[in-house]
Amino acid sequence: MKVAQDLDTTSNQCEKGRIGMGIGLGIGLMAAALPFAAVATPIIVLGAAIGIRSAKNLTDAANDNNILVEQYQDLQEFFVSLNDEIQDVYQNINSICHSLDVLPERIKELTNKNNIFSKIFLFVIEFLIIARNCHLPLKHIITICEANRPPPSNLKKLLKRNKEELAGKVTNVIAENMKHFDRISNQTLDYQIKLKAIETSALSSNEFRAYHIRRNLLADSNPNGKNSVSQNADYRWDFVGPWKYGTPVFLHTHYDPEFEDKFDTCYETSCSNCKKTLTIDLNDIGMTHIVNTFQPLITFSEWVVNRADCGSIYQSSIYLLDSSHRVIAVEEGKTEFQQWQLQKWEKLELRIQSYPSETRYIRIESSGKDTQFWAGHYGVKIAESELKIHFDDIPPMNLLNDVNPKGDEVTRYADSRWHFNGAWKYDVPVFLDNHFHPNFEDKFEYCFETSYMECKKVMEIDLKKVGILGLMDYFRPSIIFSEWVINRADCGSKYQCSLTLLNKWHKIIAEISDGRQFRKWHLQKWEKVKLEIHAYPPGVRYIQITSSGQDTQFWEGHYGVKIAGSELLLKLT
Repeated sequence: MKVAQDLDTTSNQCEKGRIGMGIGLGIGLMAAALPFAAVATPIIVLGAAIGIRSAKNLTDAANDNNILVEQYQDLQEFFVSLNDEIQDVYQNINSICHSLDVLPERIKELTNKNNIFSKIFLFVIEFLIIARNCHLPLKHIITICEANRPPPSNLKKLLKRNKEELAGKVTNVIAENMKHFDRISNQTLDYQIKLKAIETSALSSNEFRAYHIRRNLLADSNPNGKNSVSQNADYRWDFVGPWKYGTPVFLHTHYDPEFEDKFDTCYETSCSNCKKTLTIDLNDIGMTHIVNTFQPLITFSEWVVNRADCGSIYQSSIYLLDSSHRVIAVEEGKTEFQQWQLQKWEKLELRIQSYPSETRYIRIESSGKDTQFWAGHYGVKIAESELKIHFDDIPPMNLLNDVNPKGDEVTRYADSRWHFNGAWKYDVPVFLDNHFHPNFEDKFEYCFETSYMECKKVMEIDLKKVGILGLMDYFRPSIIFSEWVINRADCGSKYQCSLTLLNKWHKIIAEISDGRQFRKWHLQKWEKVKLEIHAYPPGVRYIQITSSGQDTQFWEGHYGVKIAGSELLLKLT
């Protein structure tokens, strides 16, 4: 609906009509004053033609304007009705909030404000971060907006001044949600909305930790899809056959006693074979090395159900391919439903674990159809596809190296990416006798020692260079930086460290730091200092770690804190 544009057009036409009539009248008057009839006559005719044409344009424009005014009024009524529907959803959210004891007072506060429309929508997004499982209210709102929303660019012109801000906020939020949430990674729409709220609201990492990152490699939405089938599935699926996406239709007299109505919508197959195929490049998700080193369990599962009055069949398979796309491992499954078999959702899963260490691609397929060739969609119904790589037995990965053969007497015993500043020393640790902690353990034969001036080391890791970019965006592993530190009892000392995650513009996404202060005569004992970031949005491109130490009494020599056993771990479980 291009109401604003059309209103502008008709206004221009009206103005042109008035100007044209004026020009025609002026020309006619001028012609009447001319002494030569041969000249005056054609000019009078020209002026009359311009005036008549302009008058017709003015009449047509006025009629069009009346139609557009009616459309404008309809649009205003739509906003009123949409606001009522939002109110209904608000009631559902309010009840959920009370059941979870989550910010009910804030909802009441927001509903008392004039810009209730946008505030409620924005609050729903923020609320989802905490509520975690509030999918239906969000789904309801998006359905309303998808069915009714006019083009965002026109709303600002159509609404009155006191509604312009409201319209702009609401439509911009909807447009951003529907068009741009797949730009970073293939996560589900509900997660992407939570992520967007976190990015725009700058929420702390503690609030983000409340949401558990999904391990499913498949997204369940693709806003850029051309139809309902592709819009409600991972964009990498290749659909062949007359698939249908909608509310599942069952035979109400033939439910299994244990039937559960698990899904509001699903994929339905028809009389001819409906098949979908998807291939994932492990390099894209940073998992090639991990899969081939540890050979974790890989599973593909879907929920399927039959319609009782028609027989149907379901098949699925999972293939592992090498870099030349040759199949090196495969698992297949097939289930057939007989006519009048009772209806019940079943989760069918394929598992593949013993495979060669040459895997580069994972390809999954599933298909279904009815076995009686009935016109329509009486074949097997499919919902909730999941492809998972299981990390239970995969140990943490250390991104740091222990040696640098090309380094000097200090740097050769550390990762080459460390930048050392200050008078560091690498040697056998020297302690003060008779001042050991009762639990002291002689853990390290060598360590890095700091001096009376600050000794600082900094490292920045480019995740693209180490081949784990996709891993960070898809799986969000925990990132843990740790070092062992110890003091020398006869001199006070201090230690400081930090762990920072940066995006591609080197803007901080997440950061954590810690430190230790050792007073003089503090008993000597190795302590492990650990920094851990559990959850963060996608977009991490660099990891930066720093650690520093010095003595606090400015003694000449290396009486400052001692450091050993540096690790930077990625933990997938």
